[in-house]
Amino acid sequence: MRYVLARLPKGAVPIVPPASLVYGDCTIRIVGDEAYVSRGHDRLRIPPRVRFYRTADSIVLIRDDQESAELRVYEPATARQ
Repeated sequence: MRYVLARLPKGAVPIVPPASLVYGDCTIRIVGDEAYVSRGHDRLRIPPRVRFYRTADSIVLIRDDQESAELRVYEPATARQ
């Protein structure tokens, strides 16, 4: 886990639950150490142990269990020209 935390983007700030994040038609509800994502008719549960962080231009997700940890960085899509 230390390895993953060391790779957080600079300036990443924890999002403290409970929290709701809204991006367009996508909503992420962070409740405790799990999250629920809804977009249109689609629903997704991100099981425990998940943490979210925010930077100026991205959302960061860290999900870990006793065996591994995963870091994902989500940035807004760029407009097509």
